[in-house]
Amino acid sequence: MNLYVRGSARLTQSVMRKILLFADYLDHVLWDRSEDGKPIAPETLGLSEETIRLLWEWYRMWGQIEYKDRGGGDANIDWLLFDEKGISLWRRLRGELAGRYNVMFYSHRLEEDFEDPDKLEMMLRDVPTA
Repeated sequence: MNLYVRGSARLTQSVMRKILLFADYLDHVLWDRSEDGKPIAPETLGLSEETIRLLWEWYRMWGQIEYKDRGGGDANIDWLLFDEKGISLWRRLRGELAGRYNVMFYSHRLEEDFEDPDKLEMMLRDVPTA
C-alpha cells in the first residue's frame, strides 16, 4: 500500500493484485502476475460456479486448438475465435473480481498480454485470419 500526503490529509492508494487469464499446460487458466507468477485455482477466488465452468470449458477449447496447431494444421482462425470467446470470459471475470483484482488477458492470436478488452478487440479486427 502506498501513502500519499497532501496538505494535512492522508490519502491511501491500495495496489490491486494482477491476475492473467491465460490457458496453459497443467490445467491452469489464471496466473498471479503480482508476485510469484504461480497459477491460481479459480475455485479460491469466490467466483460463481458458472464462471468456473466457463473457464474450464475455455481451457478444453485451448487444448483442442493447441493439439491441432502442433500437428501442423492452420489454427489462425481457431486462435481468433478462442481469443474472442476469452474476451467475453475476461469481461465476466473483471466484473466478478472488480475492486479486488486487476484481470489481464493473454491473446494467443497476438501473443501478447492486454489490460483493456476494448483495445484488444480493436486490434483483433485488423488481424488477417489466413
